[in-house]
Amino acid sequence: MQAGAVPVSRSGQTAWPRDWDHILAGWSEGVTYRMDWGGSSFGGRRFHEDVGKSVIGERPTLQSPAMIGPDRAGRLLAFSSRAVLAAVQAWRHFDLQRMVSPVWHVAWLNGISDAGLVGFRSPSGVPGFDAMDVGTADILFCAEVLGPVGRLTGHAKEGGRPRFWASPGLSVRVDPEGIFVRGAALADGWWHNGAVQPLKGGGGWLKISRYTIKWEA
Repeated sequence: MQAGAVPVSRSGQTAWPRDWDHILAGWSEGVTYRMDWGGSSFGGRRFHEDVGKSVIGERPTLQSPAMIGPDRAGRLLAFSSRAVLAAVQAWRHFDLQRMVSPVWHVAWLNGISDAGLVGFRSPSGVPGFDAMDVGTADILFCAEVLGPVGRLTGHAKEGGRPRFWASPGLSVRVDPEGIFVRGAALADGWWHNGAVQPLKGGGGWLKISRYTIKWEA
């Protein structure tokens, strides 16, 4: 581990650091970050221009995930280095700077951009998602997808018809059974007893909400 970086447990896992210099140093050494371990905030991180370029190398997900974090029920999800890069791409695609939220999967990318949109919890709400209001739209998040799921405009409070844009590299399908996603930013599996157990889903699709939302894609 590089000098000044955060301590790492013998299993190669550690809590999410407070600034991007330490985060990148850990990834360069193969560290797995645990988002369920306390001690770090998700705001005020120093901007780091290298994030999203070559910040993390490919690694075997089953042995060494890049990140491990809980879903709403507290079950642990494992994410690959590929998911990290997809999340950074989506964050920058929607020109985001900071999400004001204590929820890890909403705010972990705070600090990678020094300008952009700031989001607050949306008063409209979207069932099955954490919706953040950035003024012109809601940015949708869920624990199973690393980074933004997509952008939703035409809020019900505005009297418009909702329209949705999925994040780059992510496909979102809505049918009578609920909302399904697939793509690079999706979790690779559940973390259980020190190993990754693949997520169940046909054709790479994972159901993330039992609710059905009528929107135009």
